[in-house]
Amino acid sequence: MDEGIQSYHAITAAHSGKSADVNAFSYSDGGNVQQWENLQGLNQHWFFEYVSNGWFYIRSRWSGKYLDVAAASTANGANIFQWVGNGQMNQQWRLLPVGAAIEFVAPDAPTGVVATSNALSVQLNWNANTEPDFATYTVLRGTNSGSPYEIVARGLTHNAFTDKSANRPRTYHYVVKAVDRSLNTSTNSTQVSATPSAGPTLVSRYTFDGNLNDSSGNANHPIATAGSMIFPGGKYGSAYELNGTSRYTMLPANMLASVTNFTIAVWVNWDGGAAFQRIFDFGNDTTQYMFLTPASSSGTMRFSITTSGPGGEQTLRTAAPPIGNWMHVAITRNGNMGLLYTNGVLATNGAITIAPASFNPALNYLGESQFEADPLFDGRLDELFIYNYALTVTEISHLATNQPPPPTVSTSMSTVRSGNTVTISWPLDYVGTRLESNSVNIAAPGMWFTVPGSPSTNRMSIPIDLSRTNVFFRLAYP
Repeated sequence: MDEGIQSYHAITAAHSGKSADVNAFSYSDGGNVQQWENLQGLNQHWFFEYVSNGWFYIRSRWSGKYLDVAAASTANGANIFQWVGNGQMNQQWRLLPVGAAIEFVAPDAPTGVVATSNALSVQLNWNANTEPDFATYTVLRGTNSGSPYEIVARGLTHNAFTDKSANRPRTYHYVVKAVDRSLNTSTNSTQVSATPSAGPTLVSRYTFDGNLNDSSGNANHPIATAGSMIFPGGKYGSAYELNGTSRYTMLPANMLASVTNFTIAVWVNWDGGAAFQRIFDFGNDTTQYMFLTPASSSGTMRFSITTSGPGGEQTLRTAAPPIGNWMHVAITRNGNMGLLYTNGVLATNGAITIAPASFNPALNYLGESQFEADPLFDGRLDELFIYNYALTVTEISHLATNQPPPPTVSTSMSTVRSGNTVTISWPLDYVGTRLESNSVNIAAPGMWFTVPGSPSTNRMSIPIDLSRTNVFFRLAYP
């Protein structure tokens, strides 16, 4: 039962299958509540009003009165009837999971809560609760320090959460609560705060290496998937296979909210078929959308964006991808100019004056269209990148060789030495940078050398000569 959400329910006994029923459709205080064959009458409909800490009022849809324990009795066999609301505990109920203990001791509030800002999200971590009957965590967020808070996540079983909806350049305030199996809820943790920069950054990255998860750190994982998920061999690692009949995926809403400039890049292996299949289609309906099709009615690959339906589309066109072969496709918008690249090379450009921020797309499909009559995509997708800024020509060419640009903020490396080997690692979202080595002088020009294989990983184990005084390493891009 969700706090603050009202809907009607039948309360049915497990042993008899009969439902809680207000006798004789009574409107009176003291109207008896009995079990009766479930006839779906309004006197068998109940709704829940949240009180606090897992307690609810249970009210009759028929009379609006409250389920009440007569005379506030605590005895076995005490009668239950309906009564006008009095705000007392004999009208408050908790729905316990079968097998949960009947106890009312709240767990301790979570400790050690830390909020870390990303460009388009906030990462929360805290110490795990150790109560033996611990069940879940609830995360609450406010835009003013100290309250009021609203729930942004509940039912969490791990002591970490990424708030992907915290994607504006403002301060967000968080508290975390623990909930036990008897639905007792702790007090709030200490409040923590974080302020995303909302600057140019990677919004999401889908490698499709055995799953559909976002690896950008913003937790923009798909929210719905139709059909089975199959991951055959891709351009790099595995790919997401769409069969043109039953498979597609919906990415999170508001992923591109308030985005003006952007880059969307993906490897495509198309199996051919009818026109207007969708590689992606991000929009709200058949009036507001932006899509990429491998072949339009004229046989060309086409990107279109509009806020006024097909008649208002602004479009970029180029040759359709070869059937059964991989092609890298990237679309960027910078200012009012759109560019479409294939295999790292500019294929066409044109005026694109409409930005995603003009309609904040909420229905964001891979393989599916906003138009019901359009066919599903048939083929494979790999290494899908979405940025909230336009990559440069050089960055697109590197992306086409699976060397994505690193984040726009600086980072650090960690080193571990074992014998004559040093292992150097750096954050995963910096894959695409190259590790360079210099054993002469950190400022010596022309003495930095790329460690082979480093642009495709974030961890290198390197043999070292212990007789040398200094060896320097750095990350470089491009």
